[in-house]
Amino acid sequence: MADTGMRLSTGMKVFLGIDVILVATFLVLLVVGLGGSDDEKPQANESASSVGQVAPEPSADAVEADPVSFTLPSGNIACDMTVDGVTCSIASAGFAPTAECSDAQEQVFVVDATGVSEPCAESPDRSAANAGAELEYGSVEMVGAYTCTSATDGVTCVGESGEGFRLARSAFVKVP
Repeated sequence: MADTGMRLSTGMKVFLGIDVILVATFLVLLVVGLGGSDDEKPQANESASSVGQVAPEPSADAVEADPVSFTLPSGNIACDMTVDGVTCSIASAGFAPTAECSDAQEQVFVVDATGVSEPCAESPDRSAANAGAELEYGSVEMVGAYTCTSATDGVTCVGESGEGFRLARSAFVKVP
């Protein structure tokens, strides 16, 4: 009988050891899953259309403070984001410009603390070295109170109030 008690005690120790390892693994996975990482982005096979979408609420640790520049995968739209606002440009638009710009300028699309505007600006250097990272379709970029969502039908950029714009090859539309 003493031998059986010893095996049961050893078996219990093994069971408890495995149980502790499983619980610890679960807790680590839970913390990692809830915390996420800064470079996690929705995949392109998730909703790639911005029509009717509301930008996700940025969490305090997910919002970047450093300026960010990106281009859409098509290479046609490029944006620069700072804590002060978002400025986007389009290389080839299928709509008439709303501002008359000089040859050294181009029309840009801006959302900032004053609202949405479509001014002329010096043509930015959009060479590969300065174009910024590619923002995959279905991905979101956040800087300060500004959020831009890349989609197959363009980019939607909004401020904290929800005011902003959607820019696509086919149109520029202000959003409430």
